[in-house]
Formats: sequence, structure tokens, C-alpha cells
Amino acid sequence: IDATRVYPTAGNLFTSLTANGVAGNKLTGRTVAAHGNRILYGWTLDNTTITPERVSYSKFNDGSTHNHVSAGDFDLLDTPGGVVKLIPLNEDVIAALKEEGVYNLIKTGQAAFPYRRDLIDPQTGCIAPATVQQVVLKDGSIAIIFFGENPSKKVVNVYLYDGVQVIPVGNPIARKLIEDTNPSMRRFAFANVDPISGSYWLFVAEGCEDLLPRQAWVMDIDSFSWTRAE
Repeated sequence: IDATRVYPTAGNLFTSLTANGVAGNKLTGRTVAAHGNRILYGWTLDNTTITPERVSYSKFNDGSTHNHVSAGDFDLLDTPGGVVKLIPLNEDVIAALKEEGVYNLIKTGQAAFPYRRDLIDPQTGCIAPATVQQVVLKDGSIAIIFFGENPSKKVVNVYLYDGVQVIPVGNPIARKLIEDTNPSMRRFAFANVDPISGSYWLFVAEGCEDLLPRQAWVMDIDSFSWTRAE
């Protein structure tokens, strides 16, 4: 709903991309990312039309224009649910996490069709977009970690995605995540990465807690071991 803002410098100055080059045509999304010299939107809102499974992309080198041959959109229809998070993996690939399904969106180098979609995991979904974090593994490679589930099996876990496969890394706390958390509150969970200690901090409401958890589950990114912290 809110305007998309681009901050070209480290200061407070920003450019608003609300109109996106077309008078009265407000285009935004539930998840927004910059990749391949474009602005991408997931769960697209085009004027008053909401399309949860749609990814829209701007003109090349111009995030404010969407009425151009190099701008457009495509729908991820292989799996149900909407696109809840777009996050770059590297210069060539941006990951799209749906309520059910994990995709690679791969740059093609073409102006009219700049991305091709590749469904990697049709069963794993992202519960809480605020838990998606990019991390550097001990071998120097980039991966993302997120709080998710297998909707068909009702399995809740923390997952690592390296661009090739989705790996459950939260098995030691999976039972706690299922038994101690309210399913209706899980989508409000959030996470952060501490680069000094190399750890991933997951905050999810438990028991009678509201949206402000008092404790966190902390995972060491090198060993994937878990501890509890207040």
C-alpha cells in the first residue's frame, strides 16, 4: 500500500516510485527487492488489483517505469499461495519464497524476458517473511535462512536455502516450535543475524505472548547448533 522508496545514498534522501511512470497507476507489492538493475514486486498490487502469485519487474535501469518493453510480470502458478519474500542470492539469481514453494528467478540477459523461473522445492513454504535473512556460510557461499513449513504435512521448521536445495536446520527445536507457538501468530515471527557471533536469532511468540517475544532461539551458522537466549 505504501510508496516504494529508493535510497540512492547512505543518507535520508529517497526517491518515491509510487506512480511508476504511469499517472494514477500505483504498482507495489507485499515484498519488494532490487535485483538486476530493476525493482521487483511480489504479491503485486496494481492499482486496486491484488495478485498474490505475481512477480512484477520494472524497466531496466529505471525502477519507476513499468510501461516499457523491458518491464512486465509473470505468475508463479506451479504451487498454491502468494509470494511472501523476494531476496537476492547473487548477481544472477533472486529467490522467491511463496506460502508454498521455493523458486529461483534467474536472469536471462534478455530485455523483454529478463527472468526465467525454476521451481526448486514445491513443498516448503515461508511462514514469516520477516525471518528471511541472507547469511554467509563458513565456505564463503551465500544462503538464506527462514522460518517455514511443509503445508501438506503441517511440519514447522527453520530452513536453509543455498540456491540448490532447501535443508531443514531447525530439527533440534522443531518440536518446540510446533508445541509452544500459536499457529495464528507464527506469521509475525521475525529474525536477525549477528555477524560478530555468526548467529541467526529467531523470535517467535510462545504461549500467551503477544507479538513481542521475550526469548529467542539462536543458531550458530557454522555448526547449525541451537541455544536459548533472553
